[in-house]
Amino acid sequence: MKITNNYALPEWLYQSIASSIEQPDPNVIRVTELINPPLERWLKFKYWDSMEKDAVEYLTPHFGTAWHQIHEKFNKDKNAAARLATDSILIEERMNHEVSNEMILSGKFDRFERETETIHDVKLFNTKSFKIGSELKESQIAQQNIYRWLLWKTKGILANKMVLEVLFRDWFIINVEREYYKAHPTYHPIPYYEANVPIWSMERTELYIEERLERHYKAINTLPDIEISRDSLKEIECSDEDKWKNPDCWAVCYKMKNGDTRAYNGAAKFSSESIALDFQFKLTPARKSKSFIEFRVSKPNRCNLYCSMRSKCPYPEAPIVY
Repeated sequence: MKITNNYALPEWLYQSIASSIEQPDPNVIRVTELINPPLERWLKFKYWDSMEKDAVEYLTPHFGTAWHQIHEKFNKDKNAAARLATDSILIEERMNHEVSNEMILSGKFDRFERETETIHDVKLFNTKSFKIGSELKESQIAQQNIYRWLLWKTKGILANKMVLEVLFRDWFIINVEREYYKAHPTYHPIPYYEANVPIWSMERTELYIEERLERHYKAINTLPDIEISRDSLKEIECSDEDKWKNPDCWAVCYKMKNGDTRAYNGAAKFSSESIALDFQFKLTPARKSKSFIEFRVSKPNRCNLYCSMRSKCPYPEAPIVY
């Protein structure tokens, strides 16, 4: 794959990004790849040699890489003599386990502390995607539980706790002040948060791994010289969950003075038109006279913004291509 620099990033930054891009291995599947849609991985294999992408596409993920390098350097420098020597802490440990004759599952957590039997993983989130009271997505929970499973399989160590160390990339103190008077603030008071990850049984984790591997095997088996079309790839098409696409919904709306449409129910989503009508009926007469029902089609956020293969996907969802 060719990495271009059409936006004239500084050479040090461009080279840092370009050198970090690794060609996928059909015999090794990383935990993040296992969790991600099989079609995305399939398209990487199909187009890798001819693909061209610009470095700016990898700039935001590179922020996360930088924080992980800071974490690794500090922990290794600080603990090299006392803790690393006794294996009381494992830093950026790469674990490989053969899950079949054809595939090796590979994963790397950020830190494991034997004293507390805890896996720690550093994550960068936007404040809107991880508000106070938000629940972790299944993919986030699955990723940490697979790390726990790999640690048990490769080293015979059983972790009894998993923690996400969340850093917020777009946190501003002024937003904390705005939340101060709310009865239930959702904005984090500092740009850091620790989230405890629910622990799955080993049986549940293995079942999840098997189900994901089955989908990826099916994708790889359709790889050789198949014509790219919606029909030919129907079996490995991404689900709505893969696309981060919520169900379509109804909203009770009104027009603002500037012509923009805004929903009375704010972030609430009505699953049926009858529920929306019921909400509209309960509005004050003045608001009801200005209101109208609007059907809202949910956008596949992953396809639009985050899929690395959106420019090659046979199921385009208004993709953004750099």
